[in-house]
Amino acid sequence: MNTRRSRPAGVSEDRLSRPRIQQAFRSARLLVGCYVGLSTLTLLAIILLRNHPDLVTDAVRALRSPMSRAG
Repeated sequence: MNTRRSRPAGVSEDRLSRPRIQQAFRSARLLVGCYVGLSTLTLLAIILLRNHPDLVTDAVRALRSPMSRAG
C-alpha cells in the first residue's frame, strides 16, 4: 500500500492547534522572513555597488589588493 500522510504520524491536529505551538510557528516564520529580506537587500546592494569601487572603505581595498595581484 502506498499512502501518503500530510504530517508525521506522531503529531496530532490537537497538539498543532495549541496557542503556544502556533505562536512558536509564527515567531519562526517571522525570523525566517526577516533573514530572507535581509539577504535579498544584501544581494541587491552588492549588485548595485559592484561597479563603484570608490564607495568601498580602505579596509576592504587592503584585503582586495593581494587577491587581485595573485590572479
